[in-house]
Amino acid sequence: MHSLLKRQIKKYFNDSFEAPEEWQGFLEMVNSAYHGFDTDRNMLERSLELSSQELLQANTEMRVIFEAIPDVFFRLDYEGTILDCRTTATSDLYISKEELIGNNIHKIPFLTAARQFEDAIEELKKKKKMASIEYSLVFKDKEQFYEARLVPALENEIIAVIRNVTERKITENALRESEEKYRSVVEGSNVGVFIIQDDLFRFVNSTFCEIHGYPYEEIINIRGPLDFIVPEEREFLKQSLKKRYNGEAKMAEIEYDVRHKNGEVRTIKAISSATLYKGSPAIIGTLLDISKEKALEEQLVQSQKLETIGRLTGGIAHDFNNMLSVILGNAQLAMMNLSPENEATEFCKEVERATHRAAEFTHQLLAFSRRQVLEMKIVDLNEVLANFERMIHHVIGESIEMRVDYKPDLPIIKADSAQINQIFLNLVVNAREAMPEGGQLIIETDTFIIDEKKSPPLPNMPHGRYVTVSVTDTGIGMDKEMLTKMYEPFFTTKPHGSGLGLSVVYGIVKQHEGFIDVHSQPGNGTMFIIYFPYAEEGDKVVRGKQSLMMTGSETILIIEDDDEFRKVESAILEKLGYTVYTASDGIEGIEIFKAKGDEINLVILDLIMPKMNGWETLSELKKIKPTVLPLFVTGYGLDGVYTKYIPEENVDVLQKPFSFDALSQKVREVINRNK
Repeated sequence: MHSLLKRQIKKYFNDSFEAPEEWQGFLEMVNSAYHGFDTDRNMLERSLELSSQELLQANTEMRVIFEAIPDVFFRLDYEGTILDCRTTATSDLYISKEELIGNNIHKIPFLTAARQFEDAIEELKKKKKMASIEYSLVFKDKEQFYEARLVPALENEIIAVIRNVTERKITENALRESEEKYRSVVEGSNVGVFIIQDDLFRFVNSTFCEIHGYPYEEIINIRGPLDFIVPEEREFLKQSLKKRYNGEAKMAEIEYDVRHKNGEVRTIKAISSATLYKGSPAIIGTLLDISKEKALEEQLVQSQKLETIGRLTGGIAHDFNNMLSVILGNAQLAMMNLSPENEATEFCKEVERATHRAAEFTHQLLAFSRRQVLEMKIVDLNEVLANFERMIHHVIGESIEMRVDYKPDLPIIKADSAQINQIFLNLVVNAREAMPEGGQLIIETDTFIIDEKKSPPLPNMPHGRYVTVSVTDTGIGMDKEMLTKMYEPFFTTKPHGSGLGLSVVYGIVKQHEGFIDVHSQPGNGTMFIIYFPYAEEGDKVVRGKQSLMMTGSETILIIEDDDEFRKVESAILEKLGYTVYTASDGIEGIEIFKAKGDEINLVILDLIMPKMNGWETLSELKKIKPTVLPLFVTGYGLDGVYTKYIPEENVDVLQKPFSFDALSQKVREVINRNK
């Protein structure tokens, strides 16, 4: 039993006291607590011993560092009384250490900076953080400059570190005296340079004058920064300058609007800091006219909004494609269970045709929603234009009369149909905007041959044979200045335009090794003519594959997160003779593959799924069976799919919605290719 517990029992009872049995648990707890207190006390004593040793060592190290620093150190109280000082260069003080200690720093006879020290001490007491001052002493006709930094130390004490900065001051004076030597450099700068003192410009360079539109003699010592800034930002600039004068912010970067002498408002970016000019406080800085950059930023924001809309369009098209796949699949399943003579068969065919038309529309939405990697194929421009014509009427509105003239037997070209649609859409929208009160829009296809007898309509256009498409409107037209800028990104004459339409058209035409020409006059409409080179001889237009359901007897695993589409896809493949396992996500698919992988011949994966996307799922399946055969399906555009979600080339992908004869053919193609 602990001695303290014995003492307490003896105090309140006697030596022969025996505790009742029901007290034993309580006494054991008290005894344990006493022993615990002993342990804690021993640990605390050891800790205090170690702390004392560490403090002594740290104190020794600090004293060594302290002695090595050449600066002068004062220890003051909050009234300015010098409690201690340390210096290795007493000549700097011009007074002995003994005469200093106990004296008030304000009362040192030759210390002309007493007022500055008083202010610094008051600032330190108020803000509880370092205060700094600079001052000079003249002793025996010799001026020395000092920098003092006052730092709060122990309670009600201050450490003042004083450094002789005479050499630095001499250097600064020399730099100021050499100002004229470097004036030519400042004058040749492409940024505005200025010095402000007493709220007036004391120096500006020629670029500064150009930015504001005023000659030098109308600025220097006459105007200040508040004379140029727009009224609504005047208070902001006034406070910023005040902070610089007061030393609250040694350097600052700000943006504000000024009014040019010609009345234009320009955006300025200025970087300034406090300095001395001819011995007095001033502000020196540089400025740039960033008006154009600001306009570009606003246009970039607008283009980012368009990009966001494009992503939204792509997402909508993806979901719509999933629904179309279900509709198409169920229609085809129904037809497989109906005789050709059944009246419902024709209804199902009409559903199938409508679904294909809707699918074309979503594919066009995907094409218009983002810039695609070119998928060059041999195409008939008349056919591409005809498909575009079917879906564009709702874009141009009822007030515009549209006519399309097709050149018979038009030669074929090599092009990306989706990008050609993008050209048509941008030019048609541009024409619509040029005819706010209505008008006529004419689109024509034709041929054009350049040889020795016919000069090219555009510079650097080589001899050859071209297929042309022209888009003509009866709108407001463009003047010469607009014609020189129309292909520049972000150039627009519309209040809410993005300025990207014609630049995108120009880029796509150049990607197709084509040329674009324009004819326009104010009030007389606009005609764009695009020239595409003929395709090589022997090339033929690739038409769609013949509709044919191909059967099989292999085993297929479908991993698809859309429940309805998964059911339809499974039903059609089972109808074609395949054994089918299904999973609603990648994790479930992996578990099924672990159990059935040896008998599974093909895995059909939705590319974009929650939890684990298609490519990540395939990577896990390959760990189980490296020879697994994948076929990806997706409702998104294939342009971004390959670069974002499929890091390898030559991977089989089907874009939704697809007919199930296309699915059956693709399944057989993948399986047969890898047998």
